[in-house]
Amino acid sequence: MLSSKTLFDSDPKRLEEVSPKFLTVQNSGFSLIELLVVVTIIAILTFAFFNVARETRRNSLDSRRKGDLTQVKVALAQYFEINRSYPESDGNGKMKCPSGSGLTWGQDALACGGQTYMRQLPKDPGRFQYCYDATPISAPTTYSLRAYMEKSNNANINPAVVDPATCTGTYNFILQDE
Repeated sequence: MLSSKTLFDSDPKRLEEVSPKFLTVQNSGFSLIELLVVVTIIAILTFAFFNVARETRRNSLDSRRKGDLTQVKVALAQYFEINRSYPESDGNGKMKCPSGSGLTWGQDALACGGQTYMRQLPKDPGRFQYCYDATPISAPTTYSLRAYMEKSNNANINPAVVDPATCTGTYNFILQDE
């Protein structure tokens, strides 16, 4: 039969020598330095994530702008094939049909003379506006479509142009008739 006596029951002095090691409580918390290191790493990762997210958003907005203006360019080519001129400009960055008012970006269709060339003119996906200009004033034979690209490293960008506030501002991306 096994004895229920332990090593410490037979020698009380041995208990006094060993017990402090077993009875002391270790501090299991983090030091201030460790906490600061963790917080700093989290801050750096958060900054990197938001920076990447912002750049991705800017790239997607610019891609959408290019796509929008390319679609308008196709519609204008169809318009030119039928009418032998481009729509007139109202002087405020909008197209207008002959003897009509300016067509609003994002609301109106490019439809003149009973023919629809585009169901709805696109609207800039950000805080800017698209602009259209055509020359000469009557029966235009050339046009330009303008947009503001947020990333200055895109193709066809003029980096010296300032951020436009209105449609009469300057833009850094221009598509023209060919």
